[in-house]
Amino acid sequence: MNADLLTGLASLFDAYMRISERDRVLLLYTSDAVEAVALVSAGLSLRRISHRRVWMHAKADSGLEERWNQGLAALQPITGGSLVILTLERDTFSNAPEISRLMSAAGHADMRLFRVISACPALFETAMRANPADLSALNTTLIEAMIGESRLRLTTPSGSDLQVTLDPRRYRWISNRGTIERGRAVVLPAGEVATFPARIDGQFVADFAFNINCLVEGDARLNRHPVRIDIEDSRVIGFDCADRAVSAMIEEVLAADNGRRIGELGFGTNPCVARPVALNSHINERHRGIHLGIGQHNQSADLVPWYCAQHLDLIADGGAILLESGRRIDLATLRPSARPHHFGPQVSDEDVFSPEEVRVEDGDCCGAGEICWAPPAAAHQSQPA
Repeated sequence: MNADLLTGLASLFDAYMRISERDRVLLLYTSDAVEAVALVSAGLSLRRISHRRVWMHAKADSGLEERWNQGLAALQPITGGSLVILTLERDTFSNAPEISRLMSAAGHADMRLFRVISACPALFETAMRANPADLSALNTTLIEAMIGESRLRLTTPSGSDLQVTLDPRRYRWISNRGTIERGRAVVLPAGEVATFPARIDGQFVADFAFNINCLVEGDARLNRHPVRIDIEDSRVIGFDCADRAVSAMIEEVLAADNGRRIGELGFGTNPCVARPVALNSHINERHRGIHLGIGQHNQSADLVPWYCAQHLDLIADGGAILLESGRRIDLATLRPSARPHHFGPQVSDEDVFSPEEVRVEDGDCCGAGEICWAPPAAAHQSQPA
């Protein structure tokens, strides 16, 4: 335990989950997240909050319902509180349809679902220390600035120079900010704004880290061996990296069907992710920098009909956005907006790229559209937090 880790745990409980002694917590976890679930369980015990740990198979688990029911039965009765489901996984994003079904069947009037990926001590020491209200305000700044724009120029201190065409009337923006919406999951860690670029050209230098939606070994940091990619008409036409393992991974992605396409333009907004971590993780993706997703896109299949089994995020350290108006936004010094977060058909909070099988018919790149449940009729109206 250290001060940053304790701060991150407290932030999870108080700022994100908003739990009290009246609430009951079910912890679902995979084997790769045992250390994280132990930390969370210890924290809940210190707060005298009734909780149970339920192990689950990664990807798909036909026996989850039985263990789920046993866990619920072992919880103290809920009197005036909420049923809070917290899933913890490091490398996968599992059982989304089954969890949705079980929550719908549970029938509690007040349920909240939080799905943690990249679950490890480093997550609490870094990204989880950021307050979701602050992240929402930072995301609002970017959305307000860019949602009506059609052209951007992006640069980074590492030498990137990109010309971007946007189509905000067609392609949605995604704002991952860690806040609760009834009937929907909160995906953690939070702190990102992203969209699908209608066109992108130029050179991009990723000198922070990578994050790929498959199980990989090795160091995800790129600060010692940056990746340079050349892009023409939203396709990678060449790349360079001194790290052989990273180069081999990129070659494999580019060789896949639609693997050369740029499927995402993203901007990290979490100020607590200051340095890259070695783990292949969403932690690095939340860093205040520009990142590009190569391969699978983040839109619905009716808008972007092509599909790629892989999604590789290449992340730069910092970056600046030059708008057509001449306004310049530096991500390293991004200031929060005082206005409410923009919420509507152009902005979604879905954000996760699963390392397991991806199905384009699910409506997005990762099955995030499945992470929802049907609350009782009295609470079915979906409202932004």
